Amino acid sequence: MDSEQLFIISSDLFGGYQVKIILNNCSTTDDILNYVYEDLKNCLLTNHLHILADKLDQSHFYIKDLTFEEIIKYNDVIFIYEN
Repeated sequence: MDSEQLFIISSDLFGGYQVKIILNNCSTTDDILNYVYEDLKNCLLTNHLHILADKLDQSHFYIKDLTFEEIIKYNDVIFIYEN
């Protein structure tokens, strides 16, 4: 069975952006962060928001206080923060 998890970005510019990820397709926290980044980037470019896409390129995201193993077992929304 696929393990699906909801991630929400918490940041001034991209706050509230949500992505559901099937965790079976990921093996590290970086895989998750890359998936969220690519999903958001595609959304911005599809909607011709090129300036925001450029700002996204300058952003750095992280998941606070959870290892990948803990994320797999987590039963609540996981927030992604921006430096």
